Amino acid sequence: MRSKEISSSPPTSTGLQGDIAGADVTNVSHGGATSVATIVSKQIIAHERRKRNVIVTGLPEQPDTDDCTSFVNLCETHMPTKPYV
Repeated sequence: MRSKEISSSPPTSTGLQGDIAGADVTNVSHGGATSVATIVSKQIIAHERRKRNVIVTGLPEQPDTDDCTSFVNLCETHMPTKPYV
């Protein structure tokens, strides 16, 4: 089995850099590899979730309704979906 060399420089992705920068990846054992894999997996899931975010502008304020309810009503009225907010 070939041994792989792990770079000690931080990853270039800013999302991963914050979590992995503090991890000790120079002496990766089975437990260390698992923790790095877990961190990377969580970052990928978070990145995929953020890709689905939307920004709504121009939604008029209504004094008796909060923004979340106004957004859900907008989506239910004009789109075939009810978003998870």
